[in-house]
Amino acid sequence: MPERRARGRLPKIDPLPPDIARAIYEFGIPVHVPTGGALYHQGEAAEHVYVVSAGYVKMTSTSATGHQVVVAFLGPLYTLGLAALAIPPVYIFNALAATPVTAYRRTRAQAERMRLHPSFRHYLDQLAYHYTEILATRLHSLSEGPLAERVAASLLELAVMHGTPADHGGMVDIEPPVTFEDLGGLAGTTVEAISRYITQWREAGAVLPRIGKRRISLYPERLRDVVWRSGPLLSDNGRGDRT
Repeated sequence: MPERRARGRLPKIDPLPPDIARAIYEFGIPVHVPTGGALYHQGEAAEHVYVVSAGYVKMTSTSATGHQVVVAFLGPLYTLGLAALAIPPVYIFNALAATPVTAYRRTRAQAERMRLHPSFRHYLDQLAYHYTEILATRLHSLSEGPLAERVAASLLELAVMHGTPADHGGMVDIEPPVTFEDLGGLAGTTVEAISRYITQWREAGAVLPRIGKRRISLYPERLRDVVWRSGPLLSDNGRGDRT
């Protein structure tokens, strides 16, 4: 299944003891960003590296014409702004608060000094590889298969990376608040198409949007049955939907 491309396990600072690793995660100045605010914007000089302590950040990319693509949602313990350690130090994504976010901010010079420690440098290498896998997953989700499969794959990827079991029946709650606009950005489609598929999958008992909370729950196996195991996908007019 396509969600197997998604990375659900964040690299840890290893082999440092947990208390020392925690101290490294929480090194820096705590900053608080309200929902809709930004830790940084694409194209800005990368002066800081951030470690998310609480909340979820939506990473997006904006084209020269203003078109925006949602790349990923990243949550607690994720390190953001690694461009500050690159040459030239320029942020290549927007980091927007999907919920109220608390993060620890460290300067580029501080991060450079920390990178001298072998374990931390190894962690950063693992993290860069992790982010490359996330980007590869996004490329497949934007380009592979009929539209319904791309939307379903995006939901399943979120469930792998940020899902928590909700009951004993296999339901999973997706922790970050995800709007239909966000799902459209993840799958490369319109809000109208997202609404159509979510309605169909809700009627099939596979996806349960939480109205008013911007959160989505789903039964992964039911969604796989509906999208991949039930025969050809049909659009509203009865033809295979490959939009």
